[in-house]
Amino acid sequence: MLQTAAYIVIACLSGMRDSEVKALARGCLRTETDSTGSPYRWKVTSLSFKGEADPRGVKAIWNVGEPVARAITVLEMLQPPDVDHLSTVSTTAQAATRDVATPP
Repeated sequence: MLQTAAYIVIACLSGMRDSEVKALARGCLRTETDSTGSPYRWKVTSLSFKGEADPRGVKAIWNVGEPVARAITVLEMLQPPDVDHLSTVSTTAQAATRDVATPP
């Protein structure tokens, strides 16, 4: 359920298409900071497919707000370190979500 919520935040607030959100990979988020070290801009790198000649997609960058950055961070935390794609549902993510949703 947490993965679904993160997907909705990313899709609705970034303008990314379904295929572009599903192509997100670990490390896709970059944060720019000002002179005081405070974050002020977040950039997400993924693959764009619409209108592209290459069926594997073409690298694209989206400027996003903090809620999208937080959702991507959550997806990265839910995936095991050896899983690169953030849209993959792992048993670890399912168990973590279940444990959060239904505490003992």
